[in-house]
Parts: sequence; C-alpha cells; structure tokens
Amino acid sequence: PENYYEIICIDDGSTDNSLNILKDFEKKHINLTVLTQKNQYAGVARNLGMTKAKGDYLLFIDADDFISDSIFEQAYIKFQEHNPDIILVDADLYDANKKEFQQVSWLLDTKYLPKKSVFSKIDIPDHIFYICIGAPWGKFFKRSLVNSKDIKFGPFRSSEDVVFVYPMLAVAQSIVVINRVLYHWRKGLDTNITSTLDLSKLAFLEAYDLLQQRLIELNVYQIVKKSFINRCMKSCMWNLSNYKSEELKTTGEKLFISSYADKFEITGKPQEYFYDKVTFNQYEAMLNKYKL
Repeated sequence: PENYYEIICIDDGSTDNSLNILKDFEKKHINLTVLTQKNQYAGVARNLGMTKAKGDYLLFIDADDFISDSIFEQAYIKFQEHNPDIILVDADLYDANKKEFQQVSWLLDTKYLPKKSVFSKIDIPDHIFYICIGAPWGKFFKRSLVNSKDIKFGPFRSSEDVVFVYPMLAVAQSIVVINRVLYHWRKGLDTNITSTLDLSKLAFLEAYDLLQQRLIELNVYQIVKKSFINRCMKSCMWNLSNYKSEELKTTGEKLFISSYADKFEITGKPQEYFYDKVTFNQYEAMLNKYKL
C-alpha cells in the first residue's frame, strides 16, 4: 500500500522532460514527493532527500536502475524479525544493450559474510568493506542511525558514496542480508557517472581522505583499518587505471604516490597485507615508474 512507504525524487537540474514527468506522477501518488535543485550531483541530491524523509529506513535507487516488486515486503520481514541497522539485498547487472541480466558476485560477496543471521564489523573487521559494493543502492539504512551519527554523502561528482556507505557499515551494530536478487543495476547507458570518469578529476582521493577522517571521528578506524586500507588501495588503483586522459592519469599517480599513499597508510606495507595481488603489483609498478 502507498501509505506504507514514501518515494522522494530529486531532480538534479535536468535539462530534458524529466521534471515534468515526475510532477505528473506526483499528482497521481500521495506518497510521492518531487524536489528540485541545481545540478550538484548525486551526493548532494541524496542528502537533500534525507532531510525530507520520514520513514524508518532509507533505500536509494539510481535513476537508471530498477527494483523487484517484492523488495519492500522482503525488507519488512527482516525488519520485523531483527530491527537491524542495515539490510543488504542481493543485486544483479542488467545490460541495457544486450537486454540481459548478469550475475555479479561482488555486488553482495557472500564469501566474506559470517555464518550468522545478524552481524557487524566486530565479526569481520578486516573485510567489512568487502561484503558489498560501495554504492548506496541495494541497501536499507536505518534513518535514526544515519541522523544520530550525522552521516552524509560527499559533494563530489563521483565517489560520493564511499563517505556514506562505509561509515554506515562501520557503525552499524546489526546487519542482515536478503539472499535474493531484488535490485537491478542497469549498465550500458551513458548516463551513469562511471562512464564519464575523467570529468570527476581526482574526486576519489578527496573521497577516501574524507572517509578516513570520518572513520576516525566515529571511533571505528582502528577496528576496520585493514579493511579500509585494502578497499582504498583497490579503489584508487581502479580509478587511476581507468582514466582516458594520460595527463590526468599521470597527475593522479604522482599525487597518490607522493602524498596519499602515506596518508592512507599504504606505504611500506608488505604484499601479504593486501588481499588483491594484482592491485599490489599495479602499485609497485607505479612506484618503479616514478622511481619512488
């Protein structure tokens, strides 16, 4: 029933007919609210939506994705059973060009999940940031916890998610999982942020810098430090290897090696410390490239 949940849509300065379409829907559905802002990217839009939300839980849905009809019902069952801080649901990838669904193991990586129905970082401190993708979608977050810890998205063009999702995983006292594909991540459209990575410049470095600060402020950094360092290393290497601009790539690599590797406590760690050997080899090659 529509009175069981609310839908908040944020128009982030669209230049097509999106706003008119949303307003038509708003007239037809009592539980739908449309908000507008000038183009400030997804993080700021989500923060705006959170200020207006009234529900017990927050679920974020990207504009090009879609959900299963039963996602709310399944989440409600978990809420009734455990009243958890976070509910994780499984997801798949929908290829918009091929019009087919693909299973992707790292969207919800079950090999890192503890053998218990309710868990937290205390159970898997070294892998808490590896259990799921760092995007906010496919997850229900208890709104009262978000507000009490004052956790918000970053104002960046990309990587804005990490300063929300990872702190939430780190402060949650109870996390449960729905092992059913209920969220569909659409790829193949040029509207998603990852398809325009170069426009984001070096936002990922700012984002992980802010994430580290937030984890320290929340008094959880020492507990999840190994998970943070590994996730940070993997993400930074991925971003640096996916730039199309050689100039931007070189600038980012030099900045990472000369400054951020120290700040993120990556420098000097042996290969055995890192989960992904390919990522470590990429980092070593970068050190050799700049003779550092």
